[in-house]
Amino acid sequence: MDKPRGWQREREKCKQLTVLPTRTFRTSNSRCSHVVVVTVVVAVVHDKVRVCLKASDSDTTSNFCTPITMLGNSKRILLKPPTVLDIPEVLDIISSFNDRASNARCARTCRAWSDVALNHVWRENPPLKALLELLVPLVPRAEASEEKNRKLVFSRTIHPSDWKRFNSFAKRVKHFTLSHSEWYMHGRLEGMIHDSVLYEVSMTRPGVCLLPRLKNLSIEVESECFIAWLQCPLLFMHDALSTISIKLDEVKVIDAALPLISALLGETLCRSPHLTRFDLCVPLSTRHIESDLGDLLKGLLCLKELFLSTCMLTSQVIRSIANLPRLVTIGSVWDSYGSENKLDVKNLQAPETKVAFPNLAFLSIQSQVSSITRFFQSTGAPQSLVGLTIDTLFSYLPSELQSCLEALAIACPMLEYLEFTLSADPLGTDASAESITFSVLYPLTSFLVLATFKLASAYCVDMADRELVGLIKGCKFLLSFHLNSEPIYDSKTSLTLGCLALLAQGADQTYLDELSVYLDATKTDSLPQITKQITFERISFGASPVSKTDDLLVYLSRLLHSSCEIDCDSFLTQEAYDMLSHPYSREFDRRTQKWQEIKKVLPLLRKVRQDEKVFIQLKNEAGEAESDSDLDSDLGMLKHQYLLLRKIKKTSELDTKLQYPTGEKQRKRKLRTSFLTFRHD
Repeated sequence: MDKPRGWQREREKCKQLTVLPTRTFRTSNSRCSHVVVVTVVVAVVHDKVRVCLKASDSDTTSNFCTPITMLGNSKRILLKPPTVLDIPEVLDIISSFNDRASNARCARTCRAWSDVALNHVWRENPPLKALLELLVPLVPRAEASEEKNRKLVFSRTIHPSDWKRFNSFAKRVKHFTLSHSEWYMHGRLEGMIHDSVLYEVSMTRPGVCLLPRLKNLSIEVESECFIAWLQCPLLFMHDALSTISIKLDEVKVIDAALPLISALLGETLCRSPHLTRFDLCVPLSTRHIESDLGDLLKGLLCLKELFLSTCMLTSQVIRSIANLPRLVTIGSVWDSYGSENKLDVKNLQAPETKVAFPNLAFLSIQSQVSSITRFFQSTGAPQSLVGLTIDTLFSYLPSELQSCLEALAIACPMLEYLEFTLSADPLGTDASAESITFSVLYPLTSFLVLATFKLASAYCVDMADRELVGLIKGCKFLLSFHLNSEPIYDSKTSLTLGCLALLAQGADQTYLDELSVYLDATKTDSLPQITKQITFERISFGASPVSKTDDLLVYLSRLLHSSCEIDCDSFLTQEAYDMLSHPYSREFDRRTQKWQEIKKVLPLLRKVRQDEKVFIQLKNEAGEAESDSDLDSDLGMLKHQYLLLRKIKKTSELDTKLQYPTGEKQRKRKLRTSFLTFRHD
């Protein structure tokens, strides 16, 4: 077909103008099939800026549409100035803050908003029922006896035209979760989909995968009645899938679930060999699926992240993933039933190859401490670790912990994060006779860039105050130090509040921001003099014993900076808390409750002390010298004020009295009056 003459005349007209090209896009004529490329140009005519369009030949089209205006007989095409909402990127950012219902309403507003809004409606975890109803409406099954538990079926058969409508929405789905939680309403199953629906979908689908652009697939089976649904993920797997997560919860029928899980692992390797992340959390012992899991992991050459249930990282699984070139993270998903299979990981063996785990940076492992020591002493141990988490599921001695730290310092000197967690009862007897001393933790100083160390153990940390300060100074880049602030057994320790005063004196030599320690807070009589304040961001005393709360509050108000926060959150897991003996569990709760009270009152006491310092400064400016006896009387007055406030519980009254004007002179005048009034009260 010949080219339209109007476009030819407009092209000759644009050649005679001095133009500046600003943007190129494509458009097509509505009356013919000829496609042209249009370039926006700016022409200066009579000191006025005119916007014109310049056309040229092309064989491709674009989805970009711009409104244009014809000006009478001049045949000049002017471009309508765009608005902010004409930019698709801006619309995408705005739609990301809306919920699904709001984006659905935006999709019905206009064509310019429809495409962007629909992407957000269907991008993440659309309901399975909504996806299937794009094909054919679902209705309750007529043959069911009970109306409440009737399953949903298609109202008619699927026609080829239904797939055309389905594919226009299916290509927008990027993340999909196959879960049955959407069918539980008011504690019972309602609107459950019948198995014949998925069978008809699998038999009539035009392609291999239902969601061709799916990136993340998650399967959650929450009951034994849904075990047969483990075959359903095969409909959504394809070659471009990057993440698969499989989770079985409260499934105890091992004989029924085992063959389906084995088949699912085998099909995963065939259908999605380019996975970058794989999560598996199943209530099965690893020995039942060890061979199938090993074959799957060995074939995933693009795998970067691997997360397994507790006690699933056995010696055979380690040998299967030792040669993966891109593996960076091996994580663990804690579950209550995983610790029952701890015998599978009691004796770990490293791979025999010398070049194992070339890019592994983060590792979470479960075994006994002595086995982990042998693992890192072998030639096949990972050498480039940055973060390491060790779950101690078996009993060990402090000397074994020292040997493990020495082996880690040699094998992984560039370790930045090291954590020993307590997931199960490691001891059958009382551990009060043993303790973790300074010599046990001294190998920490051999790590070059250690920034975080966390220790949760049944043993109590027992060392002198200066030894703790020397240990922290030896780890030059230490930022967070959690030193078993909540031991399982009630033991005595030599650490006191004096270690905090020593840390404050050498604060310039460390980078420490977080400290969690178990110390004896009952000794408040012979504490060192405070010369500097501690400027930590967070400090935790765990279950440290407390006797004189008043003296402790006064000391902490002088020692801790106003930016330092006392953290009362427990680091113990529920399993570790259940290990506490009955008499000690009551004492444990009483101590933690006391520290919570200290956390509430300490900011108020800091404010009173700060205002008292200003009051003393005002007295010095007036020529009234303050003697040591006066300072002691002020300190006693401060304790008296706290006790009074604690009895009558009128802390808000003090806050009201300490609200001062913004002016300096008025503030000092108001301060003198209000503080003297408070003293008199």
